[in-house]
Order: sequence, then C-alpha cells, then structure tokens
Amino acid sequence: IKEERLLALEIMSQFSKMDRFLNVLSEMVQDPDDDVRYLAANKLAPYIQTKDIFLLFVALLQDSVDRIRHLAIHTLAKSDNPEIIQPFFERMSQEPEEIQNVIITALGQLSQQAEEPIIIRILPVLADESADNRKIAAKLLAQMPNKKAIVRRFLTYTRGVAFWLRD
Repeated sequence: IKEERLLALEIMSQFSKMDRFLNVLSEMVQDPDDDVRYLAANKLAPYIQTKDIFLLFVALLQDSVDRIRHLAIHTLAKSDNPEIIQPFFERMSQEPEEIQNVIITALGQLSQQAEEPIIIRILPVLADESADNRKIAAKLLAQMPNKKAIVRRFLTYTRGVAFWLRD
C-alpha cells in the first residue's frame, strides 16, 4: 500500500500544475508513513501562501520525524505570515542550532513588519532561567531593527518582575 501511495505521488509530480491535487496531497501529508508525508509536504511547499496549506505546515511543526519537521520549518520560514511567530517560539528551543538559526532569521525578517508580537514573546525569553533560551533570544534580538528600544522595554519588564517578587 505504501508503494501505491508513493506511485500516486510520482504520477502527480508528472503534471506541470500541482494545484489540482492539493486536496489529495493535504490528505497524504497526514499519512502514517513518513516517506509519504515527506514527499507530500515537499509537493505542497510551493503553495505555503494558501491558508489551508499554511495551517498544515504549522501542524507539521509537531511531527515526530526530524526531516518532516525541518521541511515544515524551512517552508514556513519562507512565508511572510506573522502567524508563525508563536509556533516558531514554541519550537525554537527544541531544535538543533542549525534549525534555530533558520527560525531566528525568519523571525528577524518578520520583525520588520510585525515587531510588536515578537517583542511581546521575546521579553520573557530574555529573562528565562535557561541559558540556552536566553542565548536564542539574544540572537533574535540582534536581528531586530530597534534593539535599543527593545532592551529598554526588557529592563522595564525585569524591573516590574523584581518589584512584583519583592512585594
């Protein structure tokens, strides 16, 4: 049966326009076999700007197979959709450094158009007890255009936390 699904993917790839197969590929991306999921996701990647496909790739961020999850990260990183901010922040600390750098670069580029949602997410991470998380947040901060203002907000944030803890 796996061979039949792989053959179907091969036949679909012979067509110049894959958009007629988006529904079938969307189902195949949820297949139990990781080879089928990976190939289907590869075929769907050019359609990342489509809302349904975008949501499929966000779901693939939780895939247990590294190559599928990393394909999803690389594909989502190419989109300019600010909805990747939260899922990327949630995923960042769980990925190897190479993939973290892809996420950081994507979030850095997004900060040009959607700085506020990133700032809201980065402030607590800069104060995280995990040195690795703070390092990731510092790398992202270095990519952002308005570093001084963000550092000022961070200091205000930490002062507020200190007062709260003192009281």
